[in-house]
Parts: sequence; structure tokens; C-alpha cells
Amino acid sequence: MTVLKIEAAGLADEWPALPYRIESAGPAGPQRPLPEQALCEFRFGPAGADADPRRIAIDLQALPGADAGDLWLSELPVRHGWATAKTTKC
Repeated sequence: MTVLKIEAAGLADEWPALPYRIESAGPAGPQRPLPEQALCEFRFGPAGADADPRRIAIDLQALPGADAGDLWLSELPVRHGWATAKTTKC
């Protein structure tokens, strides 16, 4: 288990702490539902349509011997979804 601490250019005191861990996304294969505590999943390979906005495909091959991707898991509750852009007429 890896735990990282992120500091944003001098604003770390103003940002809430977000404890998370990064795990291997596992071997490539059929997409499975992401767990509720998933912040995002980065995967190497062609991008396919996905209903989950937390899944990010990187259309490159992984390095030999490297994992197929990373799964970032939060230790706090996660909300996710899609936002639609509002358009205005000029």
C-alpha cells in the first residue's frame, strides 16, 4: 500500500486533507464496476465508451513488466457523476 501526500504550491494548509492509496488496476480485460471508494482508474490501452467518469484510458501501451494501470482509492466518501455545460446565446 502506498500513501502519498500532495502539497499544492503553498496552498496545502487551505486544502482539506485527502487520504488515498494507489493500487494496481489489475490485468487488462473486461471492465468491472469500480468500487465506491474509487477516485479514478488510469488504464493503458485503447479508450472505450464507459459510463463511469472515474475511468480514464490512456491510449498508449504500458511498459513491459509494468501494471496495466492504477486504481486510486479514497479513505473518505466519494461522489462522482457527469456535468453538462450550460450554453448562453450571445
